[in-house]
Amino acid sequence: MDKEKLEIYGPGLLVGFLFAGLIVINLFSKKEEKETVIDKKENNFIFENICRNKHYHLNQPNSTITLPEELNEISGLSLHEDNSLFAVQDEEGIIYQIINEDDIRPFKFHKDGDYEGIEKVGSDIYVVKNTGTIFTIKNFLQKHQEKEKLNSFLDGSYDIEGLAYDKKTNALLLVCKSCQSSEENRFIFKYDIKENQLLEDPYLEISLSKIKEYIISCSQSDEEKNKRLNDFLFAPSAIAIHPRTDNIFISSSQGKNILEINHQGTIISFNLLDKKIHLQPEGLAFAENGTLYISNEAKNKQAVIHSFNWEE
Repeated sequence: MDKEKLEIYGPGLLVGFLFAGLIVINLFSKKEEKETVIDKKENNFIFENICRNKHYHLNQPNSTITLPEELNEISGLSLHEDNSLFAVQDEEGIIYQIINEDDIRPFKFHKDGDYEGIEKVGSDIYVVKNTGTIFTIKNFLQKHQEKEKLNSFLDGSYDIEGLAYDKKTNALLLVCKSCQSSEENRFIFKYDIKENQLLEDPYLEISLSKIKEYIISCSQSDEEKNKRLNDFLFAPSAIAIHPRTDNIFISSSQGKNILEINHQGTIISFNLLDKKIHLQPEGLAFAENGTLYISNEAKNKQAVIHSFNWEE
């Protein structure tokens, strides 16, 4: 190209080269961004497939019951033998029998209070307050009911959040959320139904450091490990015992996760919950066939109960 043409076309060519260069840089940055998103998805997939319970897809409900406004603060959950559900909410002393979305029956059993767990055992129903007080309604749904109240060494500093029935020992398991502000452990206590006695020594101690070690073992990189540990919170909100494996499932609304352990305290699985699906998981219950029910408070939307099928 001679000098005259260079003077005429040079500036345009320079602008063209610069524009082309910007396009190339933008394409590379988008590619890197896309690869980062893919990497994050792959990391989640790897983490969840190493750590999670393989029998459930806990972020893909098989069915959902939408609840009325009066159950916006739903907490405890239990299953009746006819597959209807029993629930309490943490403001009023009312037991709700949930037949379906259009058939929900309230039963007043006590004055208003912070009721966190419910369990049906035979013809009786047990309800626990956050203070650890256990209410028993004998012959529930029958004409002649008897009500009992058991106070114990537990108090509000433990912040009891869940109740589960252990068929093998005919006992109730109570899990605490703050456990007297313990920074290291969460406790499960046992109530002997036959003896009508809450045992003072914890049935199980759940070490938060052990859960963190388990999370680290599931992580595939230092970056992922640091993210998981930074996001980790475990403050139990519900407890239930699996009818087939006998393992104990404990949900944490804070941190959005479900821990699975055996009766020796060994960690079996750690399951991450999608906060878009599980707004505030506050109740757990199992059907005999393994179907898992998780109740979620409304949290400015609608309270729901999701169900998840057990897959062999």
